[in-house]
Amino acid sequence: PLQNRDGFAFLDSIGQGALKYESAGALGHGGRVWIMAQIPGLVEITRDDPVARYLLFCMGHDGRMGIRAMASPRRVVCENTLQMALAAAERAKFGSAERGIFIRHSSRVETRAKEAARVLGTAVNLYEAVVKGYRAMAAKPISDAQAADYFVAVYPDDAEANDNLRRRAVRQHFAALYHGDTPDQRPIRGTVWGAYNAVTRWETHEHVCRGNGLTSQERQFTRDVIDGGGSIGRRAVREALALVG
Repeated sequence: PLQNRDGFAFLDSIGQGALKYESAGALGHGGRVWIMAQIPGLVEITRDDPVARYLLFCMGHDGRMGIRAMASPRRVVCENTLQMALAAAERAKFGSAERGIFIRHSSRVETRAKEAARVLGTAVNLYEAVVKGYRAMAAKPISDAQAADYFVAVYPDDAEANDNLRRRAVRQHFAALYHGDTPDQRPIRGTVWGAYNAVTRWETHEHVCRGNGLTSQERQFTRDVIDGGGSIGRRAVREALALVG
């Protein structure tokens, strides 16, 4: 089997200063290993509201995942993990699938250098497009009624359930976060960006993940970062972009 050192060898070809490595680890019993790095420089969505551009490099030994890199944007003022604001057609244009940029393994130094340049270039282009979407959200005003409708679209009632008390409670929580008077929320309240970040704040910091034999921290990391967010997070960014038009 491919060893961790060999799988991530292409990272040695990335020029000094092009990435800042922050952390690394393994999930479960080592079935998936990862390295988190940041592309230097923050990008502002609105004044004093920057987003950090993270890249997560993953490799699986569980037969379900090869080597890939995934963009993992993070709003700095509240540490919310955001979803990629890109449609499938846009991702395809940049050579990225929904589950990330797949990396071709090679033992040749020259090939690894080309692959490193391709992956980093793709990530930078992806982020340029993503930031455009976030800025459009920040520039789009919405009423309280539109924000409430947005929360329903993100987490609608289940027609087959006996009751939807939990879903309604979650939507009330979205609304409370949206109308909150915290320093990170106050400047963006009344915009699509504010409504979207109310959902991402709930999903990043308050939603408890259960199941699959991992610790709660590992499950949340898998959901938010490796798997590209839960279904609520994916719906949140899709519905937010629909409001922008």
